[in-house]
Amino acid sequence: MSFNFVKIDGEFENSIVHSPVDRTLARNLTRLCQEIGIFTIAKFIENEAARTMGVAYAQGFHLARPAPQMF
Repeated sequence: MSFNFVKIDGEFENSIVHSPVDRTLARNLTRLCQEIGIFTIAKFIENEAARTMGVAYAQGFHLARPAPQMF
């Protein structure tokens, strides 16, 4: 099975601010994905935590509020 990205759940992502264990897990998952050429996507970003983890892509209120899709 082949895939190109791993999407990190928003609840887990937000827990890294308060939990050293979750922060370590997320950081190591991101590093592993970088080493094997898989992109990481962090969902529901509400603070700067994703930037410190080194994820490739992010989505959430910290970046922009939801808007209608423009075609």
